Amino acid sequence: MKATACILFILLIFNPFVSAQEKIVVKPGTSVISYFKQDEIYKYPKFKSGKVSFQSGSTMVALLNYNILLSEMHFMQPPKDTLAISNPAYIKFISIEGDTFYFNDGYLLYTAQNSKIKLYQKQYIKVDDVRKSAGYGTTSSTSAITTLGNLGGGSSHFTHNLVSQEELVLSKRLDFYFSDSLNKFYPFIKKNILKVYSEDKQKIGEFVKTNKIDFEKGEDAMKLFDFLGTL
Repeated sequence: MKATACILFILLIFNPFVSAQEKIVVKPGTSVISYFKQDEIYKYPKFKSGKVSFQSGSTMVALLNYNILLSEMHFMQPPKDTLAISNPAYIKFISIEGDTFYFNDGYLLYTAQNSKIKLYQKQYIKVDDVRKSAGYGTTSSTSAITTLGNLGGGSSHFTHNLVSQEELVLSKRLDFYFSDSLNKFYPFIKKNILKVYSEDKQKIGEFVKTNKIDFEKGEDAMKLFDFLGTL
């Protein structure tokens, strides 16, 4: 119950991202940032002192903040230049006050754990579609890009110049991940849970069916998370 209370509190904090269904249409030539509130762009109201620990054993202490809009970890250097951490795959973990981030196809924030698994959340803005002008006032869909950071080609210049020449269809996402005893990360979905915990496959399947677990709903995911801790 303690873990559930903690996670429900986290869901309330990130309430704007709990629903993945809201669509945001960015018109060509307009600033992407103008479509979002400040607390939807960065996780923290201001940059905070943190430490980046790399796989090599080296560390970096800096003022850090997670950019939700670009799915990037930013650091500030004098005088007030904001840059993204390059080569995030080399990161072991990042500590910002009481929060710990890991990198696995995006930044995962450690959320809670029970006797079976550790739970993480991935907060980001997804690019659902890029619509190029097809003439005569029409558009055509061309996108295979999933984040705004990828749309900018990883350039720090794009961080400060979020203007697209195409129409973008975006959605707010709050996805959950879990790690097993070998610290391997998986999206928190039925297929992966049944694969990792195959010995309890029947029990888990029955629980998901009986409780009509919808993995798009945070409260349903939490019910399953608590159940896994009882196995």
